[in-house]
Amino acid sequence: DPADLARNPADCAYAVEQLLDAVERLTRAAGSAALSDGSPLERIWRDLHSLSSHVALRFDPAAVAYGARLLELSGGPDSR
Repeated sequence: DPADLARNPADCAYAVEQLLDAVERLTRAAGSAALSDGSPLERIWRDLHSLSSHVALRFDPAAVAYGARLLELSGGPDSR
């Protein structure tokens, strides 16, 4: 289904946003030691922040693209 194909990138980006929120909460709850060198949580925090900076996993652009595709599929405004 074309709508599902358009939705997948937005879903992935949303999942990354949720992961970021969860890891941020964990690091705040764990205190400053959580971000010390060698801490497993520090590694997860760093890797996830690096991953989330990838343009394909940014939620806002993915959501805009998904919305535009839905409008196009539905014959909505500006569809060609």
